[in-house]
Amino acid sequence: PMPGPEQPHWNIPSISEDTAREAFVLYASSKCCYSPAPAKDCVITGMEAFNTYRYTLQTFTESRSTEWSHEPYNGQPVDAFTQPPPGAWDIPSKIPTFFAESKQQIKVPYTSSMKACHNCLGIGHKPCKDCTGAGNKVCWVCNGCGYRHGNEQCHHCSGRGRENCSHCQGRGLKSCDVCHGKQQLLVFIKLTVKWTNNTDAHVVEQSSGLHVDNLSEVSGKTLFRDSQFM
Repeated sequence: PMPGPEQPHWNIPSISEDTAREAFVLYASSKCCYSPAPAKDCVITGMEAFNTYRYTLQTFTESRSTEWSHEPYNGQPVDAFTQPPPGAWDIPSKIPTFFAESKQQIKVPYTSSMKACHNCLGIGHKPCKDCTGAGNKVCWVCNGCGYRHGNEQCHHCSGRGRENCSHCQGRGLKSCDVCHGKQQLLVFIKLTVKWTNNTDAHVVEQSSGLHVDNLSEVSGKTLFRDSQFM
C-alpha cells in the first residue's frame, strides 16, 4: 500500500487563568440572575482541559446527466447524423476550483437538428389570451356602453365601448414564447456537469459538554489537513 501523508507536529494550546476567568465573567454577565462577583473574586485552584476534536471529510464529486433541450433557431449549425455523438464522459469541461460547487451546461456535438415549433405549430405566433384573439376588450371605464353619466361620451374608448388590448397592441396575436417568432427550433442533447462538495463531520472525544450543533460558532485550531485524489 502507498504510505500515507506525513503527520504534522502540533501543540494543543492551553488557556491561562486570566483567560478562563474572563470567560467565566462573560458567561455570568450574560445571565440575568447571575452575579459576576464570584467569577471575579474566586480562587482558581486547578484547571483541566477538555478538548473536542472534529474530523470533517469533504469529497468533491462530478456528476453528468443528459436531456433533450431546444432553443429558437437563428441559423445555428445543424450537425445531427453527420457522425456519432461523443459519450457524456468523453466531452471536455472546465474544471472549477476544488471544493467550490458549480454547474456547466454543454451542447453535445452532432446532436443538433431542426424542427417546426411544437408550441405554435410552426406559425410563429399564437392568439392573445388576454383578448382571446379579438385585439380589443370591453372598456373597463364604461363597461362597453360607450357613455358615462348619462349622455357623456366615454373619453377612454372614444365612445366605442371597447379598447385595444394592451398585451398584443390590438393585433390579436402574440409572438410564440417558445420559438420567439422564429417558427423553427434547434433541438439538441444538453449535457449538465455538476460539481458537488459533499461534507460529513464526525466528533470524537466529546468530553467538554459542548453541543455538537454549536461547533461551527466557536473558534478552534486546525490540527491536520490533507487532500488526495481518489
